[in-house]
Amino acid sequence: MRWMMMVLQAGILHLTLIHIGGSPMPVLDDYRWPAKGDRLFPRETDEDLMTNACLNFTRCDAVYPYGVGYRKAGEILLQWVLSEQRDQDFLVYPIVFLFRHHVELMLKQIIVLAARLREDHVRFPRGHDLASLWAQCKARLMEVSGPETTLEVVESLVDELGSIDPGSDSFRYHLDGLGRPTLPGITHINLHHFALVMDGLTNFLDACHTQLTEENRWKEESQRFQVWDGGTA
Repeated sequence: MRWMMMVLQAGILHLTLIHIGGSPMPVLDDYRWPAKGDRLFPRETDEDLMTNACLNFTRCDAVYPYGVGYRKAGEILLQWVLSEQRDQDFLVYPIVFLFRHHVELMLKQIIVLAARLREDHVRFPRGHDLASLWAQCKARLMEVSGPETTLEVVESLVDELGSIDPGSDSFRYHLDGLGRPTLPGITHINLHHFALVMDGLTNFLDACHTQLTEENRWKEESQRFQVWDGGTA
């Protein structure tokens, strides 16, 4: 144990600042070791209240903060790699996973929002098959997304993402459930190119999500007005 402590203490011992998006992020000035009484999720803490994260703050679209969070985390990591020109061989795995999961969550929520607009009862979709999720989205998006050529491009990108990571585990584990490599034959991923193309895909999905959200809100408000006005909803 003593030699392990010596090795660890030879690492980061001084306060440094990592600049992400122009803002400095402090790094601990010591290589901390687990201490008695530690809790990862204490009920209350007086430590730096500005870093308290609020959960369960929305009921109407509870999954949206998850999707936004995964996208933002991926963007922060991408920004680090692109600005510092290092760590890409390690950060590629969480970066692609974060964006892949964002895409999955957005597709699932679009399905739910489209069904709600039709007054269909649909449970939040299960599974990680992007092609199946996209097939459920496509018919509705043809009505709200504009040119069909855009849908063709989006479909090809979703298919590409699903083919390289069909079960949402290729960038989380090096082997699948049968012990086979999860990324066979892939030796390079250009993160600058990935960032540019993924930005377009995520912007498109976010725009569709926003439009469906607004359509649902307008419909609900119209129904409430009809009831208030003495009509029938």
